[in-house]
Amino acid sequence: MKVTVENQGKLYECDINHPHDLSIHVNAQNGPLAWYVDPIEVSPVRSGDYVGSIKEGSPVNFMNVSFNPHGNCTHTESMDHIADNGVSVCDVVPSRFLFVELITVEPTIVSDDNNLSQKGDLVVMPQALNRQFSEETEALIIRTSPNSIEKKNLVYSGTNPCYFHPNTIQSIVDSGVNHLLIDLPSVDREDDGGKVLAHHTFWNYPDDPQMHRTITELIFADNAIKDGLYLLNLQVAPFKMDATPSRPIIFPLHLVQ
Repeated sequence: MKVTVENQGKLYECDINHPHDLSIHVNAQNGPLAWYVDPIEVSPVRSGDYVGSIKEGSPVNFMNVSFNPHGNCTHTESMDHIADNGVSVCDVVPSRFLFVELITVEPTIVSDDNNLSQKGDLVVMPQALNRQFSEETEALIIRTSPNSIEKKNLVYSGTNPCYFHPNTIQSIVDSGVNHLLIDLPSVDREDDGGKVLAHHTFWNYPDDPQMHRTITELIFADNAIKDGLYLLNLQVAPFKMDATPSRPIIFPLHLVQ
């Protein structure tokens, strides 16, 4: 099925039969690990003689799940991740479709220690964007290079993975982007002394908090998905928390006129 959508005076055709799921699922068998969290644990409810497992004789599976959205799966964050304002993800994620642009960037290897980075760090610098985003862009998906399927199962804890320079984040929000999606554990350095400067820059906190913005981390965009404009359906689990598992689904857009 194809639908026609209009934005900023332009008409686009959208093929909703060919979505791309960018989420890494909550999976007890495999999946990424970040921030030293434990692997996802799924276990049957046990109460007296009852065990909530078909394998152990129950008529149904009835499972408890223990996980951390920040470290175990694709997740979306609200500003409450860095501020105790009671603004959950469910309060701010739009229920409508969003115009999103997917771009691929090449991180920079830092050559010298400074007050933000250390020599050898991989950082997405402002020059990596190297483009003017489309005026339709409300959300931005950033795929970092190199990109491989192994990202779905990497153990990031203690590896100082790639992160964003705060100036890069400032450039993104200055372009009008309110929803940022990345294929890394965080926009910030794994150990930055608690400054979390990129998060603060994105939400302009505490100077002028922009509570409507969201950050989605630990996505995976296969190389077969081309850079360009898409429609985004940012699905989130209805947890009243600072972060919740999410399922970003994008649909290809083609300019009609």
